Amino acid sequence: MKAARQTFAFPIKWRIAVIMFAGVLFISGFSIFKNRQFHFMGGMAEEYFVMGVNLYYHGKLSPSVVGARVFRPPGYPVFIAAILRIWGGMPDEAKLLLNPNTLKHLRLVAFRAVCLAQSVLLSLTTVILFQILFTMLSLDEGKKAVTFARDVIEQHVKNNTIPTTELIGIFSENQGAFVTIHTYPNHDLRGCIGIPLPMMPLKEAIIEGAKSATKDPRFPPLMEDELDNIIVEVTALTKPELIEVNQPQEYLANIEIGRDGLIVEQGFFKGLLLPQVPVEQGWNKEEFLSHTCMKAGLLPDAWYDKNTKISKFSGQVFTELKPRGEIEEKKLDGSNN
Repeated sequence: MKAARQTFAFPIKWRIAVIMFAGVLFISGFSIFKNRQFHFMGGMAEEYFVMGVNLYYHGKLSPSVVGARVFRPPGYPVFIAAILRIWGGMPDEAKLLLNPNTLKHLRLVAFRAVCLAQSVLLSLTTVILFQILFTMLSLDEGKKAVTFARDVIEQHVKNNTIPTTELIGIFSENQGAFVTIHTYPNHDLRGCIGIPLPMMPLKEAIIEGAKSATKDPRFPPLMEDELDNIIVEVTALTKPELIEVNQPQEYLANIEIGRDGLIVEQGFFKGLLLPQVPVEQGWNKEEFLSHTCMKAGLLPDAWYDKNTKISKFSGQVFTELKPRGEIEEKKLDGSNN
């Protein structure tokens, strides 16, 4: 795990190169798994086409029908290239079903279709790997985030200089984050403020959230004699996504308790609740929506108003189990939804 995380220290162009290479390995591995030699040039195109002919042949279509239909819309060569790579089967006798000129043209069409399919697979793989590698924190990184937030809180309350802890990799990437302070052992909320949008590096978002949480306007300022009786929690956020619905009741199908946090906006009113809040409070989806509306200073049923915008996001939660004690990733249980 630590070796993989070292890629975060490289410039962005190197990171993208690593992800692209991983995508190629994924596609190559898939090909090897299917016991087919992986080529980027002509031989593979013929293989795909012959596999397609084999499908039609076993599908009770005669050779003459195959030759006639393969050129017709919606483009059977694409179907052959996309589907038969998975199904397999390439008897050499199938080549005899077509004359050389037809095979020559179809090889070119199949080759282009294969390249297109490979490009799509590589793009999807790249996106998935990017999301996994660059938005998720490892447990070690989560521990560093909480420890750093604790240091910022303590030094800020003591009016000392904010610590200059060296945090690299994912902490240099723009990402939203909230810092939450609870009392210990009662676990009452003592402060929770953060940066919901990926508008600054994660390290800076933690600093801003930690400093602001000590002076959450809902509570008295955090005092130095309280530092031994609080636990610190950091939530790293994904970018908020607007939930688009035709009817307000559709919000319920687009929200998952334990996965999603919510942002409610209406005019100048705006409120946010983190993914762990409905789990800790035992709310269902409607209650979650209503409480987020109230957090925004709106009526509980404001989510029925067509002028209300609701966005969702997810997050990773890392927390101290006791003051300055062990740190773990909080697994949110969505069984209460």
